[in-house]
Amino acid sequence: MSDAPCDTALLAERLGRSERLPGARLPSAVLALLLAGQAEDSRTAARALDVAHALVLRAVAMLAGAEPLIEITRRDDRTMRTFYRPTRRAREMAGDIG
Repeated sequence: MSDAPCDTALLAERLGRSERLPGARLPSAVLALLLAGQAEDSRTAARALDVAHALVLRAVAMLAGAEPLIEITRRDDRTMRTFYRPTRRAREMAGDIG
């Protein structure tokens, strides 16, 4: 069995304690999944986290807002599925934490 889910959970916890995402548990988890290569879109993240897709879309909006940590690359207008990639700032932040 892989330690990847455990590592991702640890990264999410650390991101949630960062200056940029203090206490933001769901956005931290979405970003951790992205940085770990486990979810590059909102539907996959919602399934992995067992939460409603709408909640993940809110987290994505937060992460893509001011001082973005993710860059939205594409959206499906019908399903609202949103694809994204980490910004350089997000990768640096994860490196500083890891």
